[in-house]
Amino acid sequence: MEFINSGITVFGFIVSFFLLRSSFSQEIQKQKTDIYLNQLSEMPMTILKMLDSVIFKQKPQNDLVNDIRDISNRIMAYGTADAVRIAAKMFEFSYNNHNKTGTEKDIYSITAIYVLLFCQLKYDLTNIWISPENYYRTKIKDYTPEHRESYRRANDNLVKELRLDRNLLFTAQW
Repeated sequence: MEFINSGITVFGFIVSFFLLRSSFSQEIQKQKTDIYLNQLSEMPMTILKMLDSVIFKQKPQNDLVNDIRDISNRIMAYGTADAVRIAAKMFEFSYNNHNKTGTEKDIYSITAIYVLLFCQLKYDLTNIWISPENYYRTKIKDYTPEHRESYRRANDNLVKELRLDRNLLFTAQW
């Protein structure tokens, strides 16, 4: 009889050990998610404000480079692999276009990279895809068919180049 009691006690100990270990792993995963959300929850809004600054020239170029550096650092530290690829490309654009003016800049690609980063982070944080075209429709005053084609080409080329989810293409089926 004592042997059965000892066996049940050992079995209970083993079950408790595995349940506690599983619970501990879940708690660690929850902590990681909380850190991620705390660090990136404001990013989509920050990116939209920065994009407004770029389009409407509300900030000096040097301030924008510092903002891009801050966003890139935060995304490099806490972002998903797709967000990191987009941020790296955004940083590359920022350095390559820093001293260029007017027509030398590829404004379509520069705008597209910001919009893609916004859409990717929105998905990463909310699990909701939005079409990049929605940004252009609401923010760009002269969003004509010619401009639409230029933005679509820049957007879709970046999506393909960076191997991003097909939901970020202009032609994605919603």
